[in-house]
Amino acid sequence: MKSIIRLLTLYMLLALCFTPELLQCAIRDSSSVPERKASADTETGLRDVRVSIRAANPSLKTIFDEVESQTRFRFVYMKDDVPLSDASPTDPGDYQLGVLLQDLSRRHGLVFNRINDRIVVKRSGSGRAETVTLTGVVRDASTNEPLVFATVAVEGTQQGTTADANGRYMLQLTPGACTLRCAFVGYRTDKFAVTVEGDSQLNIALTATDVVLQDVTVFAHRMDDAGQAEVNALTLQSETIKRVTSLIPDVMRSVQMLPGVSTNNEFSSRFNVRGGNQDENLVVVNGTQVYDPFHVKEVSNASIGIFNADMIRKMDLITGGFTARYGDKMSSVLNIEYREGSHDRVKGMMSLSMMDANMLVEGPMGEQGSFIIGGRKSYFEYVMKMLDAGPYFHPSFYDIQGVFAYAPSTSDKLMLKLIHSGDDFFEDPHRQDDPFSQWVGYDRAGARYTVTQQSGDSVDNRATYYSNMAALQYTHILSSDAVLKSEVSLYDQRENEDYWTDRYYRYKAANPQTMYFYNTTQQYQHRSILEIRTLEANSSLDLQIAPSYGIKTGLSYQDIK
Repeated sequence: MKSIIRLLTLYMLLALCFTPELLQCAIRDSSSVPERKASADTETGLRDVRVSIRAANPSLKTIFDEVESQTRFRFVYMKDDVPLSDASPTDPGDYQLGVLLQDLSRRHGLVFNRINDRIVVKRSGSGRAETVTLTGVVRDASTNEPLVFATVAVEGTQQGTTADANGRYMLQLTPGACTLRCAFVGYRTDKFAVTVEGDSQLNIALTATDVVLQDVTVFAHRMDDAGQAEVNALTLQSETIKRVTSLIPDVMRSVQMLPGVSTNNEFSSRFNVRGGNQDENLVVVNGTQVYDPFHVKEVSNASIGIFNADMIRKMDLITGGFTARYGDKMSSVLNIEYREGSHDRVKGMMSLSMMDANMLVEGPMGEQGSFIIGGRKSYFEYVMKMLDAGPYFHPSFYDIQGVFAYAPSTSDKLMLKLIHSGDDFFEDPHRQDDPFSQWVGYDRAGARYTVTQQSGDSVDNRATYYSNMAALQYTHILSSDAVLKSEVSLYDQRENEDYWTDRYYRYKAANPQTMYFYNTTQQYQHRSILEIRTLEANSSLDLQIAPSYGIKTGLSYQDIK
């Protein structure tokens, strides 16, 4: 009897090993997990597990091997029941395991059931996909920039996903009608009624709340109740910057409109914050410090900012209590963020202001990159020449700026930022004589004498200014709660001023017997040379440990000459 029992036990074990249906039922019964629960667990429980696919269009067997070599999970299936040699149209890159299995299920008509560390694979009973795929990109409505980690969810359910580093999202939906809800911090949450019958695409554009509600949004946050400094940040969006400075679109002039900012000259873009000096303001472009970012430097009481308003996504002015990562500036921090170019199509624009002409071109670079290039050139020097106003002076300026972005994977992004600005100023060599003076006088003896006096100068003035900035930024998304950013930047600024002048003075007093005179000539040459060269490298880690708490830490190196 014992031998018969042993044979029956061995037979049942062999049957379980070679029959996936029995294996699935046996384990399901022992774990008391219903089939619907196992399928949901495959979709959500594996969402935090990431795998890398190295080959293009790999077979199912290759994908299974990659998953097993990179994770603790193992696949259980019947070889005759699963088309292992079939190719799957999957691109190389990093994937969430749950999303990858959903895609394989839809394309090959398979069912995946997770049981502990085993994933049981079998053909779908209907032989066709039970869900459809909805994909798209979430962007800013005004700048067309992708919104990283925007959430897209099905209204009234727990089903949803987050956008990747390029703003792309993917949802597996049941065919039919549903309502999608898209949300992102600082943007208005929108809902969309959609009907999907097959694989389709839906691009979403969200509108920033500070543009919709008011022109300027003021944020205030007190560090603690122990008397520490208060942080004040004022934010301007791109459209607001262009609207408040419509005659002369100047980013720096829009800062003068904000509370707590003052200026002593309406012709200058320089500003003071809370009584501080103009050179006490830190200017940062996407994390890179820029020194003296102004045109028309040869005129002490006039200036124009070098930044292109059409390329800026937003601008933050922090007027006090800024954190240690901004260094030791005393008055304020002006943080300017340049936007990425359009990922949809190549487009451009041209505009004229009272001072300059502006041109901008943007568009995609393949499927994973974009570019935006802008240039400005002054033309008021030509207007002055036509109007014969100041025939000796020839001031001019120009600047070229660009941002190139590329995302090699869903969790990595490279961004190259370039800024070049230049000024030329020269004053034609010319001579200017003061009015001729002559008068008659008498000495103590009563003798009459004649006095003549004449003066003037010759001037020659030339100056050139330029500045260059190149910065390479790398962003790596470790998880939905952790982002690592690293950047290397170079900055070079040169200013050369040469000024020559010859000043003469002639005096003569004469009568019929005697003549007294003296002539003087003074020659001056002023030369001013300024060079600023910096190399900066920094890396920062932003970690959100709870909805209301986060940690920001990093390292920075700076070499200034």
